[in-house]
Amino acid sequence: MRKLWIIFPYMIFYAATVHAVPFMAMDARAMAMGGTGVASADFHNAPLYNPALLGAPSKTNVFALGVPFSARFADPNDLQKALTDFKSNDYQGKFTLASSNFDTALNAYSVTPSVANLNTLVAAKSNLASAILGLNNGFRSFSDKPAEINESLNAVLSIAGHHWGAALTVGEWAAGGLVGHYAKSDADTLDAIVNSLNQWDNTATGTLPTLVNFTSPQMQSSVALRGVMVIESGIAFGKKQNVGDEDIYWGVTPKVQQINSFDALFSGATLGTVGGTATDYLKQNVKKQNGFNLDTGVGYIYERNWRVGATIKNLLPMTYKTALNNDIKIVPALRIGGAYQTPRLTGTLDLDITENDPAGIGDKSRYLAIGGEVDVWIVQIRAGARTNLSNTRMSSFTAGLGLNLWLLHADVGAMVGSNELAAAAQLGMNF
Repeated sequence: MRKLWIIFPYMIFYAATVHAVPFMAMDARAMAMGGTGVASADFHNAPLYNPALLGAPSKTNVFALGVPFSARFADPNDLQKALTDFKSNDYQGKFTLASSNFDTALNAYSVTPSVANLNTLVAAKSNLASAILGLNNGFRSFSDKPAEINESLNAVLSIAGHHWGAALTVGEWAAGGLVGHYAKSDADTLDAIVNSLNQWDNTATGTLPTLVNFTSPQMQSSVALRGVMVIESGIAFGKKQNVGDEDIYWGVTPKVQQINSFDALFSGATLGTVGGTATDYLKQNVKKQNGFNLDTGVGYIYERNWRVGATIKNLLPMTYKTALNNDIKIVPALRIGGAYQTPRLTGTLDLDITENDPAGIGDKSRYLAIGGEVDVWIVQIRAGARTNLSNTRMSSFTAGLGLNLWLLHADVGAMVGSNELAAAAQLGMNF
């Protein structure tokens, strides 16, 4: 056993020095148990979390087939709340009304410079300054707050041998995000308009307010969309190995990948682009590249019930350029885990060692997750929780159910947090 623990520090050092795309929960059982799986994944999903588990004892007789799907939406910095507040405060409506009233008052005073018209213009000016200030602060409130999305769909066919297992995996996973940036130059322009209004001497009837000319082509604000979809297929292998007087499990998954990246930036006048023009622009910013990589892992079972494991996804660091010359990094992601398992009860704990970067847009993540499962005849009841150690606001609770009917099984899972929502489902069979 001592030799096994020597492996872990080197794996941790190697993977902790880089940033990788997120380590996602790709099936319903794992998602329902907090997103754990390094030491507890079922035989039919082992390659998705730790190929070493293919060599561990399994409830499956010979073959297992699983088709898991998962999807996740995250709002790590309360973008939705900022947009809701922006809409509920009706900053745009107030600005439109105040601007129209100011134009009307200004024209009336220009034609008939009376005291009454001057007083109306003064009130309209104050309302316009207030409306522009509110609009400016509203824009600032949702600047640089990303929205993230993850999705995966896989098919895994596994076969068990005597102290070994193998699997064929085919599937895809995607990670991406959207973020708007409100440029300081645009904010300064609106501030300059407010200052011009506020500095106007209301008693100087011969001097009207001078406003700064501001049109959409001059805008520097932008909305960026960036993401990656990786289509991959691999052959996973796991085996029990005797080391000294201890049995350990090791596994590896060589895989070929197609990396489909998209990278689009809307700014200035193109912020208002809709319909076919925007779609055509997005199509032009898709880039396809091919690659090869490896997943690997180790595990150890103590007195039948206690398990520990470690896995590195995408062992070979790769950097791919997007259409806009940004980097998509697919580099080693290390996760460690532990589990306690009996025929009717499972408890799990997983920890990301690597801090992961969601395709360059969004908050970094390093998850600590716990989960459990109770097997009641043909029904499995699951629950868990996880928190993002890189952003503690990203904490979520999970739950789900499994149903085994002889050869067939079905699973559903969900993850809910104040800034995160995810769901997963799986159909499969054991035979």
